[in-house]
Amino acid sequence: LTVLFGKHFATTDQYDSVGGAPALGDALEVAANTGKLTVDNTSTAIVAYCVKAPYTLSYFGSDTTVIDIYVL
Repeated sequence: LTVLFGKHFATTDQYDSVGGAPALGDALEVAANTGKLTVDNTSTAIVAYCVKAPYTLSYFGSDTTVIDIYVL
């Protein structure tokens, strides 16, 4: 569980790319069925914006695909 209040920049691998990977500027909401961030540019439940498209981050020897977000 992660709870962020206020405006923050963050890096996360908790996004759903079923409908396509988030791109720069995409609005993100929390998907009810997975609890992960998903692209929805028409929603009123926007919680973050994608500020960097998916890229690979090496963390303690493991590679993970992540996105950078601006949390509202």
